[in-house]
Amino acid sequence: MTETMERPFRVLLATAGSDEALNAEAWVSRLRWDRPCEIAVLCVATYGVSRLGWFREGDLSSGRTIMEQLRRAEVIAAEKTANEAGLRLQQAGFLTRTILRQGGVAEEIAATVLSEAPDLVAVGHRGRSRVTQFLLGSVSRQVIGETARPVLVAREPHRGEDPLPRSILILLDGTDAGASATHWLVSTGWAREAQVTLLGLLGNPTGIDQEDPELVWQVASMLREEAAASLEGLAEQLATHGAEVALESEGGHPVDAALQSAERIEPDLIIVPRQHQGHDPFGEKIARYAKTTVVIAPEP
Repeated sequence: MTETMERPFRVLLATAGSDEALNAEAWVSRLRWDRPCEIAVLCVATYGVSRLGWFREGDLSSGRTIMEQLRRAEVIAAEKTANEAGLRLQQAGFLTRTILRQGGVAEEIAATVLSEAPDLVAVGHRGRSRVTQFLLGSVSRQVIGETARPVLVAREPHRGEDPLPRSILILLDGTDAGASATHWLVSTGWAREAQVTLLGLLGNPTGIDQEDPELVWQVASMLREEAAASLEGLAEQLATHGAEVALESEGGHPVDAALQSAERIEPDLIIVPRQHQGHDPFGEKIARYAKTTVVIAPEP
């Protein structure tokens, strides 16, 4: 047995006590884990009102005192939020610990990812702090861009207590990133007993005369044949790990094709291969516009 399979799966769950954060917590607690899972619950005490800078060094000491009181209140509230989430996960059978940081949410999550090196980072699709009621902004987008680790961007799971995911859609474009994402999914154990659809994104044929329908058809047919051969190899691997696999391919703009297929298939989870660390327009758009939970898989 490999070292990866022997050690527990390590998850970093970022929470703010919001409904969106609770969605991420629910996903982590209901995922179908093949091996023990350890969860580090991170809550960032945002600067909130005290970061606005209205009080300067030369202002009245009473103003500075108020700001310090606000900061302490933010820390206490964040600690309470992290402890409550950790307790719920402990009661669900997970080994947990809490991490408390103060500062910008996305920046502190990214810094914690560097220090913790988790196997998965789980965040809500969007969050609103109960402490400050300030919109945190596109935290998930920043986290996706600043780490090479897999990131789960959670939407609300279907009601019930049965394991997730039941249905998975993997987006593939013929690159090594797609194969890497599929291998990673197998390593998590989530594919077992799930319906997995491998979707080959063929794109728009380039370098040919779009006014020649016969040529366009020939190129599209060649792409579909090559995609089918590649998808069949990945399907065999998934089937040996207990998944029920379906193969599909779609042409056209990759983002549109992916989102339209997701609307039709209605998966619980979409796996998006990460092409590289940093700005990833495709992955960010899928995570932003998909109506279901998305995982940005690790780099090849």
